[in-house]
Amino acid sequence: MNTPAATPRFGRREMEVVATISIVLVCAFYVWLAPAEADAEMIDHGLFRITVQSMREGADYYSSYDAALNIVYGPTRAGVTETIRGFRWPTTFLVWQLLPNDQYVWWLFVGLSGLAGIAASRLLTRPALGVLVTVYLLSIGMLMEGGRWTAQFMTTELWAVPPLFGSLLMARRQRWWLAAGLALLAVLIRELVAPFLVVGVGLALLGRAPRAPWFTAFGLAAAAYALHVALALPYIDPNVVQNPIVDDVDLPWTIIEMMGFALPAGVVIGPVLWALAVWHTVGQRWWLEASLLALPLVGVIIDRPYWGILVVPFAAVWGLERIFDVIASRRTLIAARR
Repeated sequence: MNTPAATPRFGRREMEVVATISIVLVCAFYVWLAPAEADAEMIDHGLFRITVQSMREGADYYSSYDAALNIVYGPTRAGVTETIRGFRWPTTFLVWQLLPNDQYVWWLFVGLSGLAGIAASRLLTRPALGVLVTVYLLSIGMLMEGGRWTAQFMTTELWAVPPLFGSLLMARRQRWWLAAGLALLAVLIRELVAPFLVVGVGLALLGRAPRAPWFTAFGLAAAAYALHVALALPYIDPNVVQNPIVDDVDLPWTIIEMMGFALPAGVVIGPVLWALAVWHTVGQRWWLEASLLALPLVGVIIDRPYWGILVVPFAAVWGLERIFDVIASRRTLIAARR
């Protein structure tokens, strides 16, 4: 005699509501807990904070950033920043300057981290995993280490994650103009995610998405980059030999550290989740999602572990989804044999 399958205690809608409430509580905790001023700050955060303060006083972005580079790096600047790559795109800075002080920037970051988690909860089969996205972003943005807070919430990689999750959600719902627009926003925040936009264009060329939204977004991104280069070039010393992008790398650690950036036991957990996420997304032929997992491979030529911020949230949720899918399929198989 067959036993009817048990009815799930909670439906999809109820789980989304629980995930949203949990995310709101996490955000409220960080708003309450994080101090107005951190005890320490990461170098990029300090550089960006000085830039924004100058912009609030009336200076334009490029002259402000150039002055901040001189303050932070001093005589060593020539060996570090005399490249276009040394200048971040101005998108987030133009938003930050509109806020009264950095405390408001933190609050905005908390809100966007919450939206990233909510978007992830709507995107994933298991909405509760969206909470992990918010926790990851906020725990990096204001890190408690050695009994003191370290601020790095102005790290631009962090700000690119929410529009990426939003773009994926809109693409899943076939709201293509929003998907392409959010992808463009992510690229304008941090150009490292440009492959995401390129894959969107590729899918459009293959007929899997409308061409107009993705072509428009790609064209605007190219035009924005050309303008950025033109505006930044006057602040680059032409007499200084630009640093090559290739660094001294320590393979495979430059790849592994990016895969597990800021995770507990990241050098072990990171690659495992990354491999499971690749299995999950490629197996589903989710090429937009899979494109976000490719970034650690640049560790072959460059050592930037913190770029893992743009990888870990996606690898973690899809890697865990794959684990839960395997567990569920095993349970189904066992139940069928009884």
